[in-house]
Amino acid sequence: MSKFSPRQGLYDPRHEHDACGVGFVANIKGRKSHEVIACGLEILVNLDHRGAVGADPLVGDGAGCLIQIPDALLRDWAKSARVDLPAPGDYAVAMCFLPRDEVTRDVAIGQFEHFIRIEGQLLIGWRDVPVDTAGLGAAVLAKMPVIRQAIVRRGSATADQDAFERKILAIRKQTQNPLENLARRYGMPSLADFYMPSFSTRTVVYKGLLLAPQVGTFYEDLRNPLTQSALTMVHQRFSTNTMPQWAGSCWYYLRYLDPTNPDAVTRKKADPEYFDIFHVGTDTKAMRKARVLAKGHRYWFGTMGERIWLLDRSNGLERGSSALILYKL
Repeated sequence: MSKFSPRQGLYDPRHEHDACGVGFVANIKGRKSHEVIACGLEILVNLDHRGAVGADPLVGDGAGCLIQIPDALLRDWAKSARVDLPAPGDYAVAMCFLPRDEVTRDVAIGQFEHFIRIEGQLLIGWRDVPVDTAGLGAAVLAKMPVIRQAIVRRGSATADQDAFERKILAIRKQTQNPLENLARRYGMPSLADFYMPSFSTRTVVYKGLLLAPQVGTFYEDLRNPLTQSALTMVHQRFSTNTMPQWAGSCWYYLRYLDPTNPDAVTRKKADPEYFDIFHVGTDTKAMRKARVLAKGHRYWFGTMGERIWLLDRSNGLERGSSALILYKL
């Protein structure tokens, strides 16, 4: 999905920046419940003053929440869909914002499913995410993607959950990196709109171009008692001189951990495509500052649970390591 709108009037994409509101609630004993999600959404509503609206008061800059994968909810779906859902940790959920055009959407899905097969994983099925569009502004509805979840099973040759996370990271980046080029090649501009807010065996992100109170009403999953989590992280985007968009409704933040001093933390705002980072090589000795293109050939970049890792794959992805951690808000 395109990062920014082109320059127009007083708007200049060089000036994109945010002042977001975030909140977090968790059960310290790790007990999952629907109440934790309800409390998180209440925090989000109370963060409404951190958000922004435009000339249309029904169009905000975006909001969302991150929760643990709702296993009970997905088992209920699997029963109705007559598919077999493996044990937690042996399947991943990709939250997908798909193009509105049906032909383009089929191409995007084909691209994604191709790399699932290439990486030796198994697609269980696609789940339509139930939504309630009541109260959304006309501009929001005009840009709203088709929202589905892809449920992916760990392949038999993938050793464990952590190895599975690395595989789905590879699937995600191989799927999304060439989309802009494919969009130009096929003459399908909206193909570049295919976007995955999350793809993980541990967590799932529900977000969108929504006002804070709309997140819990728009996503029916978040009102379903079967949706349970031991944690909820919420985010209300406030962007200054920016253009609201579905993909930009949450930002990434970098958190660098010095292996010799874990308490020394540097936090930086991350552009969705380029990252000014401090990178630690696989020997964890030499530290250098690098300008890294997410589409570059040497690095894997993507989600691993609620965290996002940058892995140096010069010595192989399995052995790659980095002290760079990104938290998705």
